[in-house]
Formats: sequence, C-alpha cells, structure tokens
Amino acid sequence: MNSFAVFFLKKCIEAFCNPPFMAYVIIAFGLIVSLRKVSLGRNLAFCGLCIGLFLTTPYTVTWMAKHLEIYPAVDASRLNDAQGIVILGGGERSWAQEYGGASPLGATLERLRYGAILARRTALPVLVSGGASPGDEPEALIMAASLKNDFGLSVQWTESRSLDTADNARYSAEILKNSGITKIILVTSASHMRRAVYEFKRTGLEVIPAPTGFISDTPAHRDFYEYLPGLSTACLGAAVFHEWIGILSQHIRDDLAL
Repeated sequence: MNSFAVFFLKKCIEAFCNPPFMAYVIIAFGLIVSLRKVSLGRNLAFCGLCIGLFLTTPYTVTWMAKHLEIYPAVDASRLNDAQGIVILGGGERSWAQEYGGASPLGATLERLRYGAILARRTALPVLVSGGASPGDEPEALIMAASLKNDFGLSVQWTESRSLDTADNARYSAEILKNSGITKIILVTSASHMRRAVYEFKRTGLEVIPAPTGFISDTPAHRDFYEYLPGLSTACLGAAVFHEWIGILSQHIRDDLAL
C-alpha cells in the first residue's frame, strides 16, 4: 500500500472517530438496537451522548489538552544552542478568493507567526514542512509564501513531500542533516508538540520544543456559560482527540515494529 493510500485510510478512520460523528453514530446505533433490546439500545445512546458532551465541554477538553501540552513555552536561554528552526504545517485552504489562491489556516498562521518571531530573535535559517494530496499545492510552499509576503521572512528550505507528522520528521531530517544541522527549534501547536517531538527525536535530531497556541491556558475565572458545550470547544475537542489518536497510532506502530 502506497503512502497516499495509507494517508487516505488514516483520514477515513479519523473522520469516523472524531467528534461529533462518532457520537452521532453511537447514538443512532443505540436507537436502532433499542427497537429490539430497549435497555442495551438506551445505554448505547446514552454513551454516545456522554462522549459528545465530553468532547465539546470546555472543562473536559481543557483537561485532555493539559495532558498533551507537556512542553511549556520555550526558555529564551535555550535558543542559543540551536542551528535551525522547523515550522510544521497545520492545514491550508486550497482556494481563498480574497487572496487569489491558497492560504494557511489558523493553526498554520499561528505557527508561522511564532516561527517568524523566533527567526528574527535568533537569525537562524528556517525550514517549513508540509505536503499535499496529489494535485494540490504543497503546504510548505503556501507557508513559505506567507512568511515572505506577510512576515517579511525568507525560508531556507521547504519540505513538501510529507503527509503526516512522521513524514514531517523523516523528510525534514534528511534535508537538515545534509546541511550539517542536528539541533533544531521545533515550532508547532502546543497540543501537537508531544507527538511531533517524539517523531523528530526518532530521526536522531536534537529538539528544542517551541510550542504555541496553548489550549490548556485558561483564565482562573470563567463566566458560567464558558463551562457549557459550544462550537468553538467542539473544534478544539476534535483537535485534541486527533492528537490522542495520533499518539495511540505511534504506540501501535512501534509495538508492531518490535
């Protein structure tokens, strides 16, 4: 099975598992089962409802994110030892009419902004990493254009073959090591950093995590409505759940490789 087929299969599994689809499926299945076995069907439907609430409620989503975001904001004193900066893609819009072409999505822009700040602070060369499905423009090229046009920063390398985090690490390491670089500042979302650091360290690179976009940074005081399920929390819940699924897949892959 080629890499794109594996990528497509992973996306299909992810679409089924991620909220809210998984919760809807369990609820619907429970309602169908209840036509024959009332008690079992009701329990399944209730389970689906609980999963849906768990993944869309601020308190539980923040709790899940806290256990992902194990790397704090980078200490400026650690930046001096690095040889380069790697910024990972987090999604793009293939067509944005106001820009007349492709554009980075919010998570990618957040990473690019922070990566640009670190690049100016350290004067280190930058690699952007992100591929695309066949026929689409690679995310790395979109990121490089955004860094140049929006932040006035040119990149040294573009890694445009990757389809997932493991690819990001493997292909980026090839480029960096060919240039004599073995210690990097890694920029990605705080919830993604745990998985990304693991993959980059597997390639033999030394990694200084520089996370951005923390989900678990919440105010000490919240209004009552901020504890209720909502659309924005559902989006965060999907992102957090995606990372936990990714960590599970890492463990399965490593166990099968033994």
